[in-house]
Amino acid sequence: MEEDQLTMQKILSVLVAALAVCPALAHADLIGTTVAGDLNFPFARSTNFFDPAQGFFPGGFGNGFGPNVVIGPDMEFGLGDDAILYAFDFSNSTLHISDTTFQPTGETGFVATFTDPAFNSFRLIDNTLAGLTFSFSGDVLTLNFAGFANQLDGNVGTADVSLFALGATAATPEPSSFVLLGTGLCGLATFLHRKIA
Repeated sequence: MEEDQLTMQKILSVLVAALAVCPALAHADLIGTTVAGDLNFPFARSTNFFDPAQGFFPGGFGNGFGPNVVIGPDMEFGLGDDAILYAFDFSNSTLHISDTTFQPTGETGFVATFTDPAFNSFRLIDNTLAGLTFSFSGDVLTLNFAGFANQLDGNVGTADVSLFALGATAATPEPSSFVLLGTGLCGLATFLHRKIA
């Protein structure tokens, strides 16, 4: 009886260790991580316009308390005035970007960077914002927006990108992956049990 308990403890230890290192089960969301945002325009390269001290902070965005924002259920970054609103909203593993104009206006373009030690991969889902390009290096996502000579009133452009947290995989595991993992672990448990017995 005591030998069987020892065997089961060893088997359970192996199962726990296997599950701990299995990347398919890793937590993939970014909620609770802190993103540092920086947005500047060609006429003021060294000024971070995500800083509310610059006076272009629209109410209801996380960067009202500064350019380092914890990802949560609310909008993280916003920048706007009477003519334009740029919104950058992180969710579990997605960044949604929107550009809305409230009156006919020109846009000079911008460069925005988002840095989070949890970022480890990037994939463009959709982009209807003409002139918006992306690059990703290390833990930094960079957005380059060329701007427009004239935007129509009420124009809305959007873009969506996927960003994954450290330890997460880019694809959601299929049920067959879990079946395969379970089968392998059961086989390992049976092998260990026979070897010990």
